[in-house]
Amino acid sequence: MPDVAQGLVLMLPERIRLRKSKEFQRVYLDGKAFYGKFITLRVLSRGDLDDTRFGFAPSRKIRRAVDRNLVKRRYREICRKCYPFLKSGYDVVVNIKESAVTATFAELRDDFYGLLKRAGLFLTS
Repeated sequence: MPDVAQGLVLMLPERIRLRKSKEFQRVYLDGKAFYGKFITLRVLSRGDLDDTRFGFAPSRKIRRAVDRNLVKRRYREICRKCYPFLKSGYDVVVNIKESAVTATFAELRDDFYGLLKRAGLFLTS
């Protein structure tokens, strides 16, 4: 059951998640890459006005499942908080690097926001 605080669901809604392998492959093949310290952001414009969708893929170099899940949870939370300020109609894959395991939440957030800004995904960019 998802966490609920004062009627708010604190997780990414299913409509804004990339789930299928085909969706990830399309972004890898046709999307534009932006490289940061802790992640590689791959962005593909779908050409519609539907919600922007996110997929998270931790590196295989992150050996422990606990660490892989931790960084995915952190990036999902960062994404959830900035989502209302993003443009619609994009698919985004976040490839999480091994260095993200030892980074603080603030470092991860700043790197993520910087890449979103470089990709032109913020409404005010």
